[in-house]
Amino acid sequence: MISNFLNSNKTEVPAQLHSLLLEQFPQAINIDWIKVGDYLEAVFYVDSSEYIAKFDSVGHLENYKVNLLMDAVPHYIKSTAEDYGEIMSTICIYSDQNKGFEVVIRKPDLSREVLLMDAHGKITEVRKV
Repeated sequence: MISNFLNSNKTEVPAQLHSLLLEQFPQAINIDWIKVGDYLEAVFYVDSSEYIAKFDSVGHLENYKVNLLMDAVPHYIKSTAEDYGEIMSTICIYSDQNKGFEVVIRKPDLSREVLLMDAHGKITEVRKV
C-alpha cells in the first residue's frame, strides 16, 4: 500500500528531457520531477545546494533557481535585504541571460516579505507573505 502511494506521486519524464537536464547540470544528484501546469520541474542538488529547473512542454529550459547558502549570498544583496529585516532565505533565479534574486525576510514584527531584486540588487517588487 505504501509503495503504491509513493509510486503515484512520481512524474513520468521522457528520457530525452532527463538527459537534457544532465547535460545542463552534470553534477545533479537526487533528482525528483514534478509536473506544475504545463511545465516539468526538476528538483535536485549540486554541491549541497538545492536547484529547481523548469522546462516547458518542448524541453526548453525556462529558468532555474538555486537556494543559496547564507555565506553564498552576494554582499550587495545581503546589505539591501537587511535594511528590510532578517534574511530567512535567498534564491538566485537564472533565466536566459538574466539573473535575479528572491529574498524572504522577517520583519521586527515577525511578519514576512519577499523582496524581488535584479542582478544589481535593486528591488523590483515587494510582496507580503
